[in-house]
Amino acid sequence: MSTKLTLTIEKAILERAKVYAKNTGRSLSELIENYLTILTQEKDEAKLSPKLKKIVGEYLVNKGFSKKGNYYCIFLNELIIVVGFQKANFSNGCYINIGYCIPLLNADIKLPRDVDGDVRARFVIEVDLKENSLFDLDRITNDDLLTALENK
Repeated sequence: MSTKLTLTIEKAILERAKVYAKNTGRSLSELIENYLTILTQEKDEAKLSPKLKKIVGEYLVNKGFSKKGNYYCIFLNELIIVVGFQKANFSNGCYINIGYCIPLLNADIKLPRDVDGDVRARFVIEVDLKENSLFDLDRITNDDLLTALENK
């Protein structure tokens, strides 16, 4: 059941929020509700979607990656590619981060994380004809996710 809420907010913040809402195809009410949901979640609820991790994990393993701790790695001749997941702070979404580690420059790192990469990037997905690095778990389907991975 929805209920009305009156807020007092600085005008500049409200204007920026309206632009953000329009650019992401959401209402201000939805953004505020998502933010309040995240603030009030129990810690266990804030974990990454098992569905997303399973789909992406299986995809990466099929491409030659192996699971190492919380990351997926592939060790090539002079390059290690590491893929990790990062939960979004203010929505039910996550980012898929990639780190490209050069072993010659990082001899002391045996099991790199995505943040250890000499070059770092993020997977992006096309939503409503716009590229977006946030995988919105409320809006994305399994097919959308697999298509995005295949196109990268």
